[in-house]
Amino acid sequence: MGVRASYIPIAPEQLERAKLNAVAAELLQEQVPYEEWGDIQKAWDSLWWLLDPARRDDYRGDVQPTTVLGRAIMGARILNPEFSASREDPRSGGVYGCTRYLTADEVARAAEALDALTEEELASAYDPDQMRGVGYYVDRPFDQVVFWLDRLRDFYRRAAHEGKAVAVIID
Repeated sequence: MGVRASYIPIAPEQLERAKLNAVAAELLQEQVPYEEWGDIQKAWDSLWWLLDPARRDDYRGDVQPTTVLGRAIMGARILNPEFSASREDPRSGGVYGCTRYLTADEVARAAEALDALTEEELASAYDPDQMRGVGYYVDRPFDQVVFWLDRLRDFYRRAAHEGKAVAVIID
């Protein structure tokens, strides 16, 4: 099945509760209907590779996102250390298996950055030979990457418009 990325729009109050309470963090997935989630399947790694130079510089995958666009893909920080520690892949440096988040303000900035991103900018970082050499999930045809980017863009636009924070799950 592989590692997939899911994005859950949540009210800022839900985010604050989940940051403080591991049970509230665990319940986020049950409180938001799946139809409202964003899902870019395995394209998250290709997008992270293309949108955050730190990912290209450290292709082992244990690097933290360093740009607004990188954080849109991976989340800005760990939601609840107590909850995440029970799910996190210890080899990933807090990237895989744990729930990360963006605040409503960060979601708005991510939506703006995604809307401003052009296909030409994305294409300038797309290097199939280099991506193939790394493996993981970064080896995706460009048209597939653009398709998933458009889905992520739509999700963040909607979440920003509704004033939502976002929980990001990579597992």
